Amino acid sequence: MVFHGVFAYHFQQDTLVNIIFGIEEVATANILTDHKVLFDAGRPYGWPQIEGKLQANLEAYLSENEVRGFEIASSYGLEGWVLAQSMEFIAVTPFS
Repeated sequence: MVFHGVFAYHFQQDTLVNIIFGIEEVATANILTDHKVLFDAGRPYGWPQIEGKLQANLEAYLSENEVRGFEIASSYGLEGWVLAQSMEFIAVTPFS
């Protein structure tokens, strides 16, 4: 999968040999609410970066820029979320 127009992301439990179970599109408001502590902790360090915008208007900024939320689940390893404008699946041929 490839995400385009990435605004922010957060991954945890990356084992470098992850088995992705699924990616679900969710409302950006859900990600902002569910991970409020993470966003609040990043604010003093300029994360996520918003070009000339106040972070208090984060939800409006995401909407104006057509940013969508994606939650990633796995059966082994990595889980997390991505805020991006789009996502596409790209078929990869395994090495022989």
